Amino acid sequence: MTRWEGGAHFSVGYEFFSSVTVSANCSIGLTDADRSSFSHSRNQYLGLSVGFLFNREDY
Repeated sequence: MTRWEGGAHFSVGYEFFSSVTVSANCSIGLTDADRSSFSHSRNQYLGLSVGFLFNREDY
């Protein structure tokens, strides 16, 4: 295992009906997390979020 890793993160979201939110995000490791010569290991993450906004005072 290495001490440091580099990666990229992407996220997109949308708000429906002034109270419901949906977002998706993805993280991709750009560097090899394992130093061994016979395997390649990179971290990856894919997520989906759904939320509800309570007490909106800006409308």
